[in-house]
Amino acid sequence: MRIHRLLLIALLLAAILRVWGLADESLWLDEGFTYRRVCAPLPSLIGDLKVQTQGIAYYLIERGWCRVFGTSEFSLRFPSVIFGTLSVLALYLFGARFFSKITAGIAALILAINPFAVFYSQDARPYALFLLAALASLHAFLRLLEKWTTGRIAAYLFFTLLALYAHPYAPFLLVAESIGWLILRRDAADARARRIGSWLGLLAIMAVLFLPQLWLVSNSIGKKFAGTGPGAWIPMPWIANLFGTFKTYFMTAYLAVVAALVIFTGLWLGLRREAVARRRIVFLVVVGLSFTALPWLLSRLVTPIYYDRYTIPAAAMVALLMAWSLAQFPRWGKIVTAVVLALLTTHALFLYHTGLDKDPWRETANEVERRSRTGDLVFLVKHFSSDAFGYYFAPPPGVRLIAPHSTEGVFSVFDEADRIILVKSYMYEPMAFEDSLLDYITHGRRNAGTVRIADGVRRNPWLPSIHDITVTVFEPDSTNFRN
Repeated sequence: MRIHRLLLIALLLAAILRVWGLADESLWLDEGFTYRRVCAPLPSLIGDLKVQTQGIAYYLIERGWCRVFGTSEFSLRFPSVIFGTLSVLALYLFGARFFSKITAGIAALILAINPFAVFYSQDARPYALFLLAALASLHAFLRLLEKWTTGRIAAYLFFTLLALYAHPYAPFLLVAESIGWLILRRDAADARARRIGSWLGLLAIMAVLFLPQLWLVSNSIGKKFAGTGPGAWIPMPWIANLFGTFKTYFMTAYLAVVAALVIFTGLWLGLRREAVARRRIVFLVVVGLSFTALPWLLSRLVTPIYYDRYTIPAAAMVALLMAWSLAQFPRWGKIVTAVVLALLTTHALFLYHTGLDKDPWRETANEVERRSRTGDLVFLVKHFSSDAFGYYFAPPPGVRLIAPHSTEGVFSVFDEADRIILVKSYMYEPMAFEDSLLDYITHGRRNAGTVRIADGVRRNPWLPSIHDITVTVFEPDSTNFRN
C-alpha cells in the first residue's frame, strides 16, 4: 500500500511541477519550429522533415492536439507535460520489474522532481515523448524476456517504433537492448526469448517497419555526415562534455556531486551481493552509456551528433541507479541522504521556476511593436529566428518584416525604409552575408538606441544556453548621405 502511495505522490508531483508556470515564458527558437510545423499542411510538414533529422511521430501527435486545443504556449507545451508525467509511471514499471517496488517508487520520485526532466516536460519538443517511448520499450523488453508472446511482441514493437519515429537517437536504444539481451538472456524465463533467432527476427521486423522514417531523413543524414546539413551547428564534443551532461541532468553542480556520491557509494555497498543484481546494474549502465558515450564516440570519429538533451533516456537510468543505490544504504543513511537530495533539488527547482530559462521572444516582439511606426522595416538578422519571433509579432499596417537568407534584393528594401529596427540574436553563428547587411544599415543612418531584451531579469544560472537578443533602431542621419 505504501508503494502505491509513493507512486501516486510521484505522479502528483510530476504533474504539478510540469504544469506550474507552463506558459510563463515565451517560446524559444526550436519551439518556434514546432509551431510552424504543426500549423503547416501535412505535405509541407513532410517536406520540412525531409531536410531535417527529426522523427515525424511527435509532430503528428502535436498537430492533432493543436487542431483541437489551439496553438497557445500552454497548448503547444501540454503534450510534453503528459509525456513527461507518464514517463514517471513508465520508469516505475520498468524499475519494479527489474528490481523492487520500493526501488521503483524512489526512482519515480527522483524523476518526478528532476529539474532536467521537468524542463523538457515543459518544452514543445520531442524529448519528453522520446523519454516515455524509450522507458516503455525497456519495460516491454523485460516483459518479453519473461514470456515471448504475440501480445508482448506487439507492445515491444509499438513502443520501440514510437521511439524510432520520435528521435534520431532511438537506434542507440536498440544497441542497448541488444547488449542487454546478451547480458540477461540467461535469466529469461521463456526459452524462446533465449534463442538468438527470436531476437534477430524481431530486429529484422523493426528494421522493415522503420524504413519509411529512414527514407524520410536519408537525404538530411547524408548531408549531416558531409558536414553541410541539419545539425551542422553541433560542436565537436570533448571528454568534459560527458561530465557536463551529468551535471546538466541536475542543473546544479552541488546536486550532481551528491548524486554521483550516492551512486558510487551504493554500488560499493550493493554489488558484492548476488550475480543477478550485478548483471542488472550492468544493463542500466549499458543503457546510459549507449545514449551518452556511444554518440560521443561517433561524434569524435565520424561527425558531431552529441548534445545534452538528446541523451534524456540516460537521465532516467541515473534516477534508477540512484534509487537502487539508496536502497543499499543503512536506515540513517537513507534518511540523511534523502533530506540532502530533497533540499538541493528544491533549490534547483526554485532557480528553474523563478529565473529566465528560455529566449525572451515574447518580450522582443513587445519591444519592437512599441518602437515601430509606419514606414519602418523590421530586420531579423538570423532568418531562422522568424518562427519564434513571428509567433508573437504581426507587423502593424505600414511596417514590413524581413528575415533574409542572403543579400539578394535586400539593399533596395533597406533604401525604401524610413527607419530600420534591427533584431540581433544567436550571433555566435556568423554568416558571411550578414556583415555586409549590417554595414549597409549603419551607412547613412545613426543608432537611435539599443535595448537588450530581458536586461536585468534574473536568469537561471545553470542554463547558459539562453541567448541575448537586442533591438536597435536606426534612423536616417541628415549629416551623412548614402551613395
